[in-house]
Amino acid sequence: GVVLAAGVTLAVGLGFLLRSTGGGLVTAFLLMLVLPLILPQLGSWMRNVAEVLPGSGAVYLLFDGDGPDLATTSALTVLLGWAAATLVLGWWRLVRDDANR
Repeated sequence: GVVLAAGVTLAVGLGFLLRSTGGGLVTAFLLMLVLPLILPQLGSWMRNVAEVLPGSGAVYLLFDGDGPDLATTSALTVLLGWAAATLVLGWWRLVRDDANR
């Protein structure tokens, strides 16, 4: 349930931030599924970048620890941090650009 709620929050925040439903969904798809699989293949330092993407935390939580080398608390922190950050940035863009018009 946490992974689903964080994924929805991430998609909604990206939609508000990018001001596009399609752009938000494509970006969420890339962050959750594509980049965590591709980046570790490109080098050791890219593996560290892939571990801070929300998809790595979601994979760890969904498959009970199989996947990236994360702890449960760090996987939750990464996933919820991305969700909260995109929602706050999306809210900020909505208030700054659209609410005043």
